Amino acid sequence: DESNPAYAARLLPSRLSTLIRELQVHQNGAQRTSDVAWSEPDLALRRLVAVWPDEAETAALRREPQRVNAFVAELAKATSAWLKTSRAAEKSTGVGTRQLELLRACHVVAVNALQLVGMEARDTF
Repeated sequence: DESNPAYAARLLPSRLSTLIRELQVHQNGAQRTSDVAWSEPDLALRRLVAVWPDEAETAALRREPQRVNAFVAELAKATSAWLKTSRAAEKSTGVGTRQLELLRACHVVAVNALQLVGMEARDTF
């Protein structure tokens, strides 16, 4: 149940890996769409990727590891929202190369954040 933050955090790297693999297969068989417009969920993920270094630094300086936990929960929620909207959009407009790169960046951030709090990030769940 994704309402449990610990479960959502453990699921996040696996979910991102699966999405990346699916999109790579989809793009290999279809024309690449690099000009797909950024959606609101895309922008939310971009913001989280951008603020991660500052969030990690603040958590360390203030000795507040709970900030990292809250960040991972927010990233999991934003990824879930992205997934819900992208499935519908994928059929009509396709998912562009930029979105694939965004998911790769989210995966790196998720893995780094989980490792920072001592959790193993797995690509399969």
